[in-house]
Amino acid sequence: MPHAAPKTPQAYRKELAPLLSEQPRRDPLRLVQFWALVAAFVGLQVWVVNAPSWPLAALASPFLALILVALFMLLHELMHYAIIGSRPLTWIHGFIAGFYAGLTPDSWKHEHDAHHAYLGKPIEDPDACYDVEVYAANSGVRKGVVLLPGNHSVLSLMTRPFWWMAVHAQLLFARYLRQKNVSRRRKVVAVSVWVFDVLAQFALIGWLGPRYAVWGFLVPVCIHNLLLMYFLLGTHLTSQRSFERDPLLGSLSMTFNPLWGWAFLDSGRHTEHHLFPGTTHRKLRQVTKLLHERYADRFKEVPFAASIRALETSGRVYDGDTVLWEPATDRRFSTYLNEDGRIAAPVAAEAPARAKAEVTT
Repeated sequence: MPHAAPKTPQAYRKELAPLLSEQPRRDPLRLVQFWALVAAFVGLQVWVVNAPSWPLAALASPFLALILVALFMLLHELMHYAIIGSRPLTWIHGFIAGFYAGLTPDSWKHEHDAHHAYLGKPIEDPDACYDVEVYAANSGVRKGVVLLPGNHSVLSLMTRPFWWMAVHAQLLFARYLRQKNVSRRRKVVAVSVWVFDVLAQFALIGWLGPRYAVWGFLVPVCIHNLLLMYFLLGTHLTSQRSFERDPLLGSLSMTFNPLWGWAFLDSGRHTEHHLFPGTTHRKLRQVTKLLHERYADRFKEVPFAASIRALETSGRVYDGDTVLWEPATDRRFSTYLNEDGRIAAPVAAEAPARAKAEVTT
């Protein structure tokens, strides 16, 4: 059966809008969750510093990590103005949410808006989307791909817990500072916020001591980095590309184990988010139901663990729209495909007949 023809996000919205009992809208009640999470985070940090022993202090680290994941998901929604419309209030909450993630609100919003506008287009989409032509022409891309899931070198595996904050977030920040459509004032503010975040973390470590440095910062941030890396890369980088930026073909929605799924705050509805980015993910449940009913031949939703497995067993360089290439092994894999309602995970594929792009070292 031929694969479904791509559509634009606008075409899907036009078809879905009349079927929704309630149009997606802002969700200010998310702020209640936001401050509850902040309060829980502070309480756990108090426990880390004052617990009777280091082993007991360590018990807080996984929960701190999950709260950091939840705060990132709220930062994401805030930067889409999906929670409140006030720019000052949004930016204040965004600054707090991004404090441990190494993100400044304006820079992250600018780069994330580019991801939505150029979904799947190499370089223009800043979310680590590369193809063989870009890989051949750009030495920085060739060095960076080595660190992505799918490559199993010692260096790649060792950097997994640091990749999001230490590599990707900072690459996005550097990219933002090079943009000609960003004013000098905005860049100065972004750099100032970033410098404050870094200095403040050193100050907290100096003030609260080594127990905070290990169990209140390093371990939670590494766990948070690992979860965010697999989630954010999994939402697109194992799915096919299309000129139309089709969010159903080019995105992957996910389900989560309840033990940690609460921290993702319904953000597994990622395909749905690309259709209606101006509302929170929990307001998209009816959209999920409609996508299953009306677009069963193209909508893809898999467990988070299956997405991680797909990332680790396929390539990170697109060779065309439906083939993933792993340069280290020169193997090619299919992308996730919806085959008449059956979700087919990436599998090893034969190399295409055309010659590989020549890589200049």
